Amino acid sequence: MRSGSSGRNLFDVFEQFFGGGGFGAFWCRETRQKIATAVQQTWDRRHLTCRMIAHCHREWLDLIAEASRNGLYGKEELQWNSYGIMSKQLDKGFRERIESRKKKC
Repeated sequence: MRSGSSGRNLFDVFEQFFGGGGFGAFWCRETRQKIATAVQQTWDRRHLTCRMIAHCHREWLDLIAEASRNGLYGKEELQWNSYGIMSKQLDKGFRERIESRKKKC
């Protein structure tokens, strides 16, 4: 059983809330221990599942990023700052076309 930051495990917390009478007083100490263990295992599984989902999500994002960098078959591979590079190229081409129109007039 894991200990929390205060040195108490889940069973101790369970004892605090249910051990002094009331609803928990109907159960013996072993039953409360089993319940506390089951709750801890459930939270551990939930934590592991969330970590696995986050890991898969990160891998998925990396695969999408790699595929977008590589582009379609036969296209050139893009760099991490390809948007900025292409934007500058488009601006340069736009300015060149404007300059050529001004020269014609």
